[in-house]
Amino acid sequence: IENETLLVTEYVPFAPVSVAASISISISLFASEISTAELEYVHVAYTPPIVTTVAKAIKLSSSGGKLDDLTPFEFRARKEKVLKPIVSNLTFSNVAIFNEEYLKQYVYQKTDLLKNTFEVMINSDKYTELKEKIDSELSDIKTIARDKTNISTIRDITSSLCNLIVVNKDAVTLSRKAGGIKGLLDEKKSALFNPPDELSEFKPFIDDEKSIEWASWKLKGISLFGEKGVCPYCAETENEVKRKKTEVFKNSFDEVSINYANKIKEYLQSISSYINEKKMENLLNSLNSTSDRSVLEMELVKLRSEAYYLSQRLYVLAHFDGYSVDQNNMAEFESKFADMIINETRLDYFNTDLFFEEIRPLNEQIKKLLDMIGKLKGEVSIFQSYLKNQIKTRKDDINEFLLSAGFHYSFDIVVDGENSAHAVLKYQLEDGEFLDVSNPDTHLSWGEKNALALLLFMIDAISKKSDLVILDDPISSFDSNKKYAIINRLFKTGDKENSLYQRTVIMLTHDFEPVIDYVQVGGKLSGDSISAHYLENKNGVITELPIQKNVDMMSMVVLMKEIAVDTSASVPIRIGCLRKYIEHTNKEPKLNCPSYNLLSSLIHGRSIPSNDSKGEIPMTDVEIDNANEEIKKYITDFDYATILSSFDSKSLLNLFETETNNFFKLLVIRAYIERDENARNRMKSFNDSLRKYTDETYHIENDYLYSLDVRKFNIVPQYYIDAVNQFVITEKTLLNN
Repeated sequence: IENETLLVTEYVPFAPVSVAASISISISLFASEISTAELEYVHVAYTPPIVTTVAKAIKLSSSGGKLDDLTPFEFRARKEKVLKPIVSNLTFSNVAIFNEEYLKQYVYQKTDLLKNTFEVMINSDKYTELKEKIDSELSDIKTIARDKTNISTIRDITSSLCNLIVVNKDAVTLSRKAGGIKGLLDEKKSALFNPPDELSEFKPFIDDEKSIEWASWKLKGISLFGEKGVCPYCAETENEVKRKKTEVFKNSFDEVSINYANKIKEYLQSISSYINEKKMENLLNSLNSTSDRSVLEMELVKLRSEAYYLSQRLYVLAHFDGYSVDQNNMAEFESKFADMIINETRLDYFNTDLFFEEIRPLNEQIKKLLDMIGKLKGEVSIFQSYLKNQIKTRKDDINEFLLSAGFHYSFDIVVDGENSAHAVLKYQLEDGEFLDVSNPDTHLSWGEKNALALLLFMIDAISKKSDLVILDDPISSFDSNKKYAIINRLFKTGDKENSLYQRTVIMLTHDFEPVIDYVQVGGKLSGDSISAHYLENKNGVITELPIQKNVDMMSMVVLMKEIAVDTSASVPIRIGCLRKYIEHTNKEPKLNCPSYNLLSSLIHGRSIPSNDSKGEIPMTDVEIDNANEEIKKYITDFDYATILSSFDSKSLLNLFETETNNFFKLLVIRAYIERDENARNRMKSFNDSLRKYTDETYHIENDYLYSLDVRKFNIVPQYYIDAVNQFVITEKTLLNN
C-alpha cells in the first residue's frame, strides 16, 4: 500500500494500525469539520469515549452500506440542513471488525462456540493445496461412484434396504424389534398377498395396486368400530358369518407388516434391472405366500448382506478423501482400499449383466489407483500430518493464551468430517480433569468471553485475509495482566502468519496503556511502524494532535516538576503541581516533607501553616524555613504571605476565567474549593460528579506512570469543563453580592 487515503466519519480514538505504508485518515463528523491524521504502520489515537461510529462507518462503506443512521439524533433534530456522514476514497474492501455485533453473530452461538470453526481454524491455502492433490487423484473414481446416476441410485437403494432390513448382532437373523419384521415372520399374519379362502370375496381389492391402502383402511375401521355390532362400512347388522370373516381378516393382515413388505417390494422394483430375476421372484413369492418363514428370513438376510456390501463400498468410494484414512493405520491403507473392489462372485441378488456393466468401470478405477498406491499414500499422509499439526498448533496457541491470561479453560477442535469441524471449551477442575462447557455464553464472565473472542476473531480475520482489521475498544475493561496477555498475543512480534503483526489494524480504545506500551516504551514494533494521535470531539468539532515519543509523553514526576519550574505558568498552578511532584517523590510526605505541608496549608488558605489537614498542629519556624528553602529551588520568588494575600477566592475565579488550559483550570478550581468548605458543598450540590472529578483526578492514585503533556493535550472531558464554567459563574455572582 502506498499513500493510501482513508476518510471516515466521527473520530478514531486509540489505534494500532500495522501496515507497510502510510495512511491518511480524515474525519467528517456529521457536519463540515474535517481533521486529518497521518498513520504510520501502527497507529494509536487517544480520545474521550466515542469509538464505535468510526468503526461502523468504515465497515459499512467497505461493503457499500448506507451511513445515514450514524448521524447522531441531536444533529438530525436541528432545523438547519445537516451534512450527512461521509466516507470517501476507501480502498479497503475486506474489513473485519471486532465489536459487540461480532460477538453476537459469530461467537458463543447456541450450538457452536465459534461459527464456521473449520473455515477459521483449519482451512488455509496449504490445506486446499494438499486436499486438491488427493481430490485430483480420486476424481475419476469419485465421478463414477458419486455423479453417475445409475450408480448413485444403486447406492441410495441399497442403503435404504440396509436401514429397512435390520439384523441382529449375529448377522444371520432379523431383528424382531424393527417395525414390521415381527408381523412379517409371524405365520398367523403372513398371508399378505395370498389371502385364505374365507376372504376370497376381497380378492379384487387385494390384487389392486392400492391393496395396502385398502387393507389399512379396513383394519382401522375394524379397530375403531368393530364392537358396535354393525359393519363400520355398510352399516349392516353383523351375523356370525360376518364376525368370522372379520376375525380372519384381523388375523391375516397386519398394517405395519403390510407397509413393511410393500416397502421392500418398492425398493426391489426400483432397481429390478440390476436384480437377478429368479432371486427376486423367489423372494416375492416368499413374501406373498404362507411358506416357511425361516426361508423368507434367510432370503431377507442374504439380500441385506449384499445391500450392505455394496452400499458401504459405494459410499466410501463416493466420499473418499484425505479424511478417510486414519494416519495411525496407514500400513493398512492399501489392503483396505483393495477391499473396495466389488467381488462379483459374492453377489446372488445383484447378479445381472447390466449391474456388472455399471460396476466394472468402478473396479477398473480402483485397480488403477492401486497401481499408484505409493503416491496416493504419500499424499494422504502429508495431508493428515498437516491437518493434525494445524489443529494442534491452533489448540496450543489458544490454550497458551488462556493460561497466560489466567483463565482455567482448555480449547479443543473436533473434526466432524470433510470440511467440517466444531470448537469445544472445557473447564479445568481442581483435580486436573476437564469438563465440557456446554453453554459458554451463559457460564463465562464478560471478561472471559471477550478475551477468548478477541483471539478467535484475530484468527478469523487472518483466515479471511482481511485487508483492514478494526478492534472497537477491545481491552479497556480488562485488568493490567490480562491487557498485557491480550495485546501481546494480538501483535505477537515476528509472527506475521498467526498474529496482527505487520497487518493493517485500527484499534479504537479509551485505554491509555497501549499508547504507553507501544509508543513510549516501544520495542514491540519497529519505530517506523507505529504512530499515535490524540483526538478530541468538542461540541461536534474534531481536533487531533500527534503523540510523539519522549516529547508528548513523560512520567507524571517529570511533568509535574516541569510545570512547577515553568515561570510562564501562574503561581497557584505551579504550587499545585509542585505539591503533586513531592507526593510522587517522597514516602509519607505529610510526615517527612515540611515543604509539602507548607504548600498544602497555602492551598487551603491557612494564615498559619500547619502539619495536619485540620490546621491544628502549627509548623515550627525551623520547619517553615526548611520548607521555604526547598520550595525556592522550584519557585524562586516564593513567599507564603504574599501568595496567600494575592490569591483570595475572587482572584482564583478570575484566574480560572483567564486560563486557557483545562487541566490548569481544574487545578485552580480545586484550590478554590480547598480554601472554602462552603464552596465545596455548593459544588457538591450543583454537580457532585464534578466535585468528585475535581477532587480525585489530581490525587496521587494515578492509573499510569506516564501521562500526556497536559499543557498540550486537553485530557479533561469537555462536559466537566462546561459544568465547572457554570459553577464559576454562580460562584462569582455569589461573591460579588
